[in-house]
Amino acid sequence: MYKKKVIIIAGSNSDVDFARKIGNHLKEFDIDYEIKIASAHRSTKELLKLLELYTNLKVPFITVAGKLDVLSGIVAANTTNPVIACPPDTDDWNRLSEVRKIEILSSLDVPNVASFGLAIGSLNAARQAAKILALEDKELARKLFSLLPKNSRNK
Repeated sequence: MYKKKVIIIAGSNSDVDFARKIGNHLKEFDIDYEIKIASAHRSTKELLKLLELYTNLKVPFITVAGKLDVLSGIVAANTTNPVIACPPDTDDWNRLSEVRKIEILSSLDVPNVASFGLAIGSLNAARQAAKILALEDKELARKLFSLLPKNSRNK
């Protein structure tokens, strides 16, 4: 049986609370998740071992890393699985400083082999992962479809 699962990789202990917010949104879609802590700077070897473990599974990765996000690029460059970057302080984008917004957007400037998606906010990250999983799960696809505004649905 197909098991819906997402792997959330937090860059440090300080990112775990935000990773849990994403996990709580995933629960709303009946999606299992695991939170792993792995730094692209301090524990690169452990991060690469973690990716080896999960790359053969059909799971998207959500990365949560503060400051300049190197984690998402390292993960994306070492797996063919989808990677969604979700900076940990983005649930209220309008309250972020301009400097922080520039830091987040500069994280997207990566080589083509390391491309990943960006989600602003924990709910958006969970929904992006759910849409990926819905490609193989009709029930989840129906649930996501029901959340679309009525006037935007394809007939």
